[in-house]
Amino acid sequence: MPRAIKPKKLPIFEVNLKYKVYSRTRVFWDFHNDIPPLETIARPLSPDWKKRVEEEIEIFNIWRKFNESLPLRNLEPVDNRRFSIEININDVFNEELGWRKVYILIPLNYPFRMPTLGDPSSDYWFIKLLRKWTGNRPFCIPRVIYLWWTKLKGKAGIAHYMHIFLVFVTIAGRKSTQLDYDQFTLDI
Repeated sequence: MPRAIKPKKLPIFEVNLKYKVYSRTRVFWDFHNDIPPLETIARPLSPDWKKRVEEEIEIFNIWRKFNESLPLRNLEPVDNRRFSIEININDVFNEELGWRKVYILIPLNYPFRMPTLGDPSSDYWFIKLLRKWTGNRPFCIPRVIYLWWTKLKGKAGIAHYMHIFLVFVTIAGRKSTQLDYDQFTLDI
C-alpha cells in the first residue's frame, strides 16, 4: 500500500480580518473576492456618467482600505474614456521601478464590456513589461471569471477589473512557474 505524501514544513499565512458592526452583529467582509457592486449603471456618454465615476472611485477606495497590501492606488478620472491608476511595479512584476501611473481605457459599451489596462500611446513600457512577464500570453480570462463579470449586469467596475487583472498576472506570470521545491520535504 503506498504511503501518503506529506510535507514536513508548511508556509505561514498571515490573515488580517477587518470587522464591521452591522445590525449590532460583528461581521467581516472578504474584499479579496467580494467587491461591492456599483449601483449606477452608466456608459461614458450617459448623463449619469459623473455619478458612475464617483462610485467607481468610492468602491476602489473601499476595496483598497480592506486590502492594504494591494499594489494599486490613486484611481483618478482623466476624461470620459480614461482613468489613471498607480501600480507598484516591484510587487506586480518584480522590477525595481516603484509606483508608476498607468491609464485604464474605458470602452463605449462599458460597464458591459471590460476596460483595458495600458494606453498604447503612453503606456508602451507597461504593455511591453506585461508581455515579458506573461510570456506574451494574451489577456484571456477563465470562463468562470467572465461569468462573474456578466452576472453583475453592469454593476462591475474598475475595482472588479483590477482584481481580475491581478489574478491573470498571478496565473500567467513568471511567478506561477517558479516553484521553490526546497521548501518541502517529501517522505515516500
